[in-house]
Amino acid sequence: MSVSLDQASQLVQHHTAIFDVDHARVGVLAQIYLHDQTNEPLWAAVVFDQPSEVETVVPIHDAHVAAGDLVVSYPRTLIQTGPRIAAGDELPWVEEERLRNHYGQHTPAGNAAVIVPIDEVTSVA
Repeated sequence: MSVSLDQASQLVQHHTAIFDVDHARVGVLAQIYLHDQTNEPLWAAVVFDQPSEVETVVPIHDAHVAAGDLVVSYPRTLIQTGPRIAAGDELPWVEEERLRNHYGQHTPAGNAAVIVPIDEVTSVA
């Protein structure tokens, strides 16, 4: 099951907690990043301590919402050691490749996308 655009918008507005695959609390959702052409939620930015000037990003292609929280399919230790980005930044494709490598994902040739924060998508209410 994946997170819908509407769910993603609600989760960001409420600074939802993020839990790992073992249901251990990881941190607070700071941002969700979308594919610029499809608006598909792809990545979630996690803040471990608030306020923070850096975020760690985790894939959410197979995440789900449970009891109002976002549950991702990666262990907390992998998320905590993930590449960090400046809070509120866009996610350039170079960073996305680094993140995919960290989480063991493969990007098929020609599938790179511009990844934009959900608050930059005007169709989200």
